[in-house]
Amino acid sequence: MHIKITCCIVVVDWLVLCMQVIEMSGITFDQFACLAICNTLDVKAYRISAETSEEKFRALIAAKTRTATDVVVVSYFRGGLGQTGTGHFSPVGGYHPGRDLVLILDVARFKYPPHWVTVSQLYKAMAFIDSTTGWQLASLLLYLIKAMSKVRS
Repeated sequence: MHIKITCCIVVVDWLVLCMQVIEMSGITFDQFACLAICNTLDVKAYRISAETSEEKFRALIAAKTRTATDVVVVSYFRGGLGQTGTGHFSPVGGYHPGRDLVLILDVARFKYPPHWVTVSQLYKAMAFIDSTTGWQLASLLLYLIKAMSKVRS
């Protein structure tokens, strides 16, 4: 059964069913972005295309890992990094410009601890095609919405 996640529907039975589907089959890039928006984040989605380049991705990582309000989440093919598994989401924890490395804070810590990969390796791993959607995997830039961050502080 395929269920499309619609943003911000607050129906308990629907949410339980959605979580069961996600646990069984995972979540797409667009569904992840939708859930982030529903949780008070401003989202900018970047997909690898003819207009993007490894250099632009490097510049994004370098700039956004220095802020206190921005979080970069990457969607990538684990096999592209020599890991087991398929599509995966993880936040970026930092960038080392001298060695051109990105720190991946893997959310499956039981499987892989935080690890460094080259920008080139990560960019190539993001270029794989998602078999569910037919789109390339990509990165998301998540911003905290100022109004909500004031409420929570």
